[in-house]
Amino acid sequence: MVSVKPYRHGIGASLCELVQVHEKSKFRVEPFCKLHATCSGCSYQHLTYSHQLQHKEHCVKEYYASLSLPDTAFLPIQESPKDKGVRTKLSPHHPIIWEDAVLEKIGFLERGRAMAVVDVENCPIATDAVNDALQIVRSRVIGSRSAERRLGATYQVRQTLRPVSSNPSTELEKTPKASKTMDLSDFVKRIKAEQQPTVMDVVNGHILRSPSNAFYQNNSHILPHIIAHISSQLHQLQSKPSTLIDAYCGTGLFAITLAKLFKNVIGIELDRDSISWARQNALDNGLHDETVVRFISGDVSDLFQGAVESMTIGDDIALVLDPPKKGCSLDFMHQVMRLNPAFIVYVSCNPASQVKDLQIMRNLKGYLVLNVKPFDMFPHSHRIEVVTTLIREDLFKDEVHV
Repeated sequence: MVSVKPYRHGIGASLCELVQVHEKSKFRVEPFCKLHATCSGCSYQHLTYSHQLQHKEHCVKEYYASLSLPDTAFLPIQESPKDKGVRTKLSPHHPIIWEDAVLEKIGFLERGRAMAVVDVENCPIATDAVNDALQIVRSRVIGSRSAERRLGATYQVRQTLRPVSSNPSTELEKTPKASKTMDLSDFVKRIKAEQQPTVMDVVNGHILRSPSNAFYQNNSHILPHIIAHISSQLHQLQSKPSTLIDAYCGTGLFAITLAKLFKNVIGIELDRDSISWARQNALDNGLHDETVVRFISGDVSDLFQGAVESMTIGDDIALVLDPPKKGCSLDFMHQVMRLNPAFIVYVSCNPASQVKDLQIMRNLKGYLVLNVKPFDMFPHSHRIEVVTTLIREDLFKDEVHV
C-alpha cells in the first residue's frame, strides 16, 4: 500500500510519483541506485530480480493473448547472466542552458518529465569501462559556459573489445573460442572515442565489428543464449532449409553466428556502412570457406523484388527477422508472404509490434507459432527481448517435435 502524488493526467491513466510506502510487498527491495526514484533509465529496481522475470513473463503472455496460444508455447524466460554492469552503451545528454549559464548536469531524463535531466555520475547498469568513459564526458562539459552547449546535446558512449593484433582473425586463432563465449573480462576493454569509428564484440567465438553509430545489442552477456536458442530451433527441424535470409541484418550478428547451419546465407540491410562491415565480419570469421554468404544493401521493403530472385522460394528458406521497435511495414509483410519461407524466427524488443506482425502472418498465410521465449536483455527495466519461432501451417504436422 502506497501514497502517490499525480503530476500528469492522460486518457485512462495518470502518472504519479511515490510519496510513501505504507505496506511493503514481499517482492520489494531497496533499489541499488540512489537515483532510482527520479531517473527514467530503470523502473524495476525496487523488485527482486526473480520477480522482475516473473512479471516480464506475465507481460509477454498478456501481449500474446490475442493469438490464443497454449501455455506450452511459452518457454521460460532467460535471465541475464549478469543483472548489473551489463550495458555496453549509454546515451547521456544535457539540457538547454541559457547564455552565460553554467552547465551543471549531464545524465538521463527525469522520470515522467521529458525536459528535465537527472545528473548521473555513475550508472550501475553500465559496465565499468562505460562508466569510466562517462567520467571523461562529464569532465569535458560540466561547468562549461560554451555557446555550443546551449542547445543541449546527446553523447554516445560505447564499449569495445580490443584485439591483440590489428587483424581480428589472428586473435581468433590465438585465443580458445570457448573462452570467448561469455567471459568478456578476458579481453582488454576500451571505449570508442569519436575518432575511433568501430566497436568490436565477440559472440560464441565470432568476432563482430561494427560502426560506432550502427545498431548493436547492448547486453553482450545474453547474446550467446539468444544465438543458442535460435540455433536449436533451426537445428531440430526435420526438413532443414539450406538457405538463411537475415532481414535487418545490421553488421551480420545472426547471419554470421548461424551460418554453419546453412549452405547459403543472405543478409539484407539498408545501411551501406553496416553491410560493408558485415562482409568484412564474414571474411574475418572464415565463413566463405564452407558457406556461400552474401550481404546486400537495400531497403528490406524491396527485399524480395530482386535481392533474392535467384534463390529457391519457399520450403528451402528460413527467415530471421529483427526489425526496429516499430515492427515491419505492411508492404514488407506482404513480400515475406510471397517469399513463403518454411520457417521464421522473429526477434523483437517490442512485443506489441511483434504480435501485430504475427497476426498478419497468420491471417495472410496461416503461419503457426511454435514457441515464444523471452530474454531479459534489459535487466531492471520494463523492456524485454522476445524470440518467436513460426512454421508454415502446411509443414506443421511434420515438425511438431520442435
